[in-house]
Amino acid sequence: MILSDTLSPAEIQKINWNDVNFKYPVDGALIAKLNNGDSLIIRRKDFENYAREKFNVNPDGYEQLFTKMEIEPDYPGGREAWNAYMTSNVRYPKAAMDNKIEGIVILSFIVDTEGHVIEPEAIYGPSTGGLREEAVRLVKMSGRWSPAIQNVRLVKALTKYPVIFKLPQPGN
Repeated sequence: MILSDTLSPAEIQKINWNDVNFKYPVDGALIAKLNNGDSLIIRRKDFENYAREKFNVNPDGYEQLFTKMEIEPDYPGGREAWNAYMTSNVRYPKAAMDNKIEGIVILSFIVDTEGHVIEPEAIYGPSTGGLREEAVRLVKMSGRWSPAIQNVRLVKALTKYPVIFKLPQPGN
């Protein structure tokens, strides 16, 4: 049975998380599958607020940096929103345009439990033309992200995201 509406913050408080078999994100919400077969739909923001209140201090090593987690950090609105943000904010470097440099830059950065982007770094991509620097600039100004989740707790997570640079075609 899948509920047709999301749970309220008060209903989230009543969940016995030991009965949750798995969780996965979908369109700004989380689907929690219970051991009895029921599925719960929870707005990700409501869940984040619940986790912040319930686990104000992260005991048991949850201050560590996670590289694998149940639910990865995400740009608000998902990959489509990330691509739209990048498209509308990119400033293609002049050196890259002049030298016809395009390609994929892979960014590595940390998203903390509050959704802040920390220590962005370009770890792959063209080493000339300024594409790496532009990708880092874009992620630095991207605002707050949805933090990662592990064992019903918001956690600090290392993530990687691609930035695709493609030169505009003549006439576009």
